Amino acid sequence: MERSVGSVDGTRIGYLELGSGPGIVFVHGSLGVGDGWLQVANLLADRFTCYLMDRRGRGRSGNAERYSL
Repeated sequence: MERSVGSVDGTRIGYLELGSGPGIVFVHGSLGVGDGWLQVANLLADRFTCYLMDRRGRGRSGNAERYSL
């Protein structure tokens, strides 16, 4: 299920949620998107809730004029 949350500056941060159980957050590298972890998340989804987030400016997430990692 696709979801999103708002960051402090109002930017929408999108993520994919699948499975049930204790949560695991997957964060992709600088050139990827959250879906890059989908195969791993599918293997874990029967025991964990997997959150595949997209960092700012990538995939499901918005961007902001100014921010820093």
